[in-house]
Amino acid sequence: MTGFRVADGLERLRSRLEARAVDTSSTPESCVDAMVAFYAEERAKRVDLATGGDMLLVQWQRPRRGPHEGMFELELVRQLSPRRGDGMTQLALTLRFDSDAVLDALPNDNRWFDRPTTGLADDIRSTPGFQAVTGRTLAGLETRADRV
Repeated sequence: MTGFRVADGLERLRSRLEARAVDTSSTPESCVDAMVAFYAEERAKRVDLATGGDMLLVQWQRPRRGPHEGMFELELVRQLSPRRGDGMTQLALTLRFDSDAVLDALPNDNRWFDRPTTGLADDIRSTPGFQAVTGRTLAGLETRADRV
């Protein structure tokens, strides 16, 4: 298992996605597989998985303002909290879909996962947010790092 500096996390995520050819032509399933592989196979330096310093958030929502208002988003966010209190960093892979009545009816929600288990990809696929986008075509894809 390799280790990366938290400050290099976005670069590592993008590199992993590129290696798996993840782009807007990808399926939601392949995007989840890529993010789960990144979470399972690469540890961040100075971050303790055992104490919740490296968690994965899956959230789904419809932005109410901004450039993506009216879209539906499924977001996979890796939250890294270094041991020395250097602040928290979130590495996000956001999948965007054209919204419709089915997606509009789905309440915004999320699920936290605190460790990369063998069945993690299946656990993510069982969430209401993922179930709603299964088989749909991506309208957009974004990666970003946020310090919180």
